[in-house]
Amino acid sequence: DYSDSLGYTIKLIGYAEVTNGEVEVSVQPTLLPKDHPLASVKDENNAVALYGAAVGETMFYGPGAGAMPTATAIVSDVISVVKRLKLGVSGKNMINFKNKRKLKGDENIEAKFYLRLNVKDEVGVLKDITAVFANEKLSFESVLQKPTKNPKDANLIIITHKVILANYISALNKLKELDTVNRIDSSYRVI
Repeated sequence: DYSDSLGYTIKLIGYAEVTNGEVEVSVQPTLLPKDHPLASVKDENNAVALYGAAVGETMFYGPGAGAMPTATAIVSDVISVVKRLKLGVSGKNMINFKNKRKLKGDENIEAKFYLRLNVKDEVGVLKDITAVFANEKLSFESVLQKPTKNPKDANLIIITHKVILANYISALNKLKELDTVNRIDSSYRVI
């Protein structure tokens, strides 16, 4: 509901990008603006969005296999792995990749993030959180505070500007240590 009120939808996104020979890959729930082409993918449908220097932006969209065919394929794969393990023919061959790639470290990944905190509803809470963000060189794009059922707590929803992932992870660890933060309820990448 919070992401919806901020103009986003949540989708499970597989993401890959190559920059200067370094690869960034992830599969995670991600907030997409409602007008993003992938935000309209619903139900059993799947989509792949690509950007290439020669073709620009392209998207391929269509129905996926569905629940039963997917479950059947997974069970078949598990049986195949067990059979190969029993026969002793698993893991014997290694594929040598033609092009070597280096994974990007967290210090080289930049992204926006959605963060929902359950905090004490008292004076100084935002100051504490802002201090953590400032120390990690993170900035807010938007901040929203919503009451909870407990009058002593509040939900604080933050969307960051584009930040370094390593700094964001460090900030999350420091936020967990604050007495004014009860818990981190959710953290998602934003595209």
